[in-house]
Formats: sequence, structure tokens, C-alpha cells
Amino acid sequence: MRFKKLEILGFKSFANKTVINFEPGVTAIVGPNGSGKSNIVDSIRWVLGEHNPRDVRAPRLEDVIFNGTDTKAPVSMAEVSLTIDNEKGLLPISFSEVTIGRRVYRSGESECFINQSPCRLRDIHELLMGTGLGGGTYAIIAQGIIATVLTFTPFRDLVNFAGFILNFFAGLAVASLFVFRRRLGWRKLGVVSFAWPLAPAVFLFVAVLMTVIGASLEPRTAALAATTVAIGALFFRFYLRKS
Repeated sequence: MRFKKLEILGFKSFANKTVINFEPGVTAIVGPNGSGKSNIVDSIRWVLGEHNPRDVRAPRLEDVIFNGTDTKAPVSMAEVSLTIDNEKGLLPISFSEVTIGRRVYRSGESECFINQSPCRLRDIHELLMGTGLGGGTYAIIAQGIIATVLTFTPFRDLVNFAGFILNFFAGLAVASLFVFRRRLGWRKLGVVSFAWPLAPAVFLFVAVLMTVIGASLEPRTAALAATTVAIGALFFRFYLRKS
């Protein structure tokens, strides 16, 4: 699975329609500071389902729309389409090419598309589930993330590993609810039925880990981590009792 084509219209600095073709191999985009290289990365992250405006460097969702310059008027909407090669069938859809599209208007209304068919943002998330793509993943690594990785300490490594564990079980929760909603039963998703009983133990481990290394974290980070662990533990305890 690889990206084949990116189309940008009205997104940040791209007032006019811009098409970028990704040929097999490595594609590098070179330019001076302020030329819009990071905006290309933001557009990919956004079309893949990123719902937090701050992760695409925008205060609000509608702020990704081109706001105009001294010589060019602002536009009314931003639209990004990304075509993905699905010859190997890694995406659970019966097309060899999949085009994901996303559009937002200045009114705040937004639209999503899969192969030109209207869909929900949740449908894009479910389509990309298990591929490593989508919002909140590390498939797209920005410059700031690289600087953070280079300054990691052993304690920070443990914190990020704990975060990975939490994200893993959160993904299992979403997947299992998705399966249950379609009445497929537990057996058709064996990894969930296997890992589900381990959830309380994992959350207990993460809670102990956060307690041990909490002193090395900023107060806000430590409080957020502890709250996340507590909510996750309560959720799994309730759900296991119901199931």
C-alpha cells in the first residue's frame, strides 16, 4: 500500500489546485522556509482523519482554509483528496485504488468522501484501522516529533511505551464495539477475545508505572496520564462485567 496522488485545493497556502504524484520510490519535496512544505504534510494528516486542529497547526478547523493575500482573494472552502494504491487489499474495500477526500467550509460544515461517495469521518477512521495511518498515529512524523525523540530519556521511553499500550487497548475497544454493533460475535476477532482478559492487568501495570515515574513528568502531564489510566480501568471493568 502506498500513496499515489495528493490533490490540494484551498488548504492553507494552496489557493489554486495542486496535484502531487507519488511515483514508486522515495519522493522528496524541497523548498525554502515558508514555501508550504509543512502544509503538504498537514494536508495528508488532515485528509487521513485528523480531528484535532492543533495537530495540523490551526486554532480551529475552518482556519485551514486559504485566507487570502494582498494579491489573491480568500476562498470559501478547503478540499484535500488522497489516492492510495490498494492492490494488495490491505484496506477492507474491494477497490484497487481508494481515494479519500475531505472538505471544509468557512461555516464550519465539513464533508468526507471515500471514492467520491459521501461518508462520515468515522468511516475513514474505520477504513484505516489497523494500517498505522490516520489521526494520532506516528506514520507521519513532523519536525517537532523528531526533536522530541532525539531528546528522550529512559523515563520518557517508558512513558511512551505505556502510552502505546493504552492506545493498543483503546483500538481493541473500538474494534470490538464495531464487531459487536454488526453482530459478528467475539470469535471472528480472535485477537480481541485473547487480549481482552489481559486489559485490567495491563492498566494496573500502567498505573504502577505512572506512579513510579510520575516525579519525572510535568504536573499537567502526570495528572493527564493518571486520569487516562483511571478512566480506562473503570471502562474496562464495567465492560467486562457487562460482557
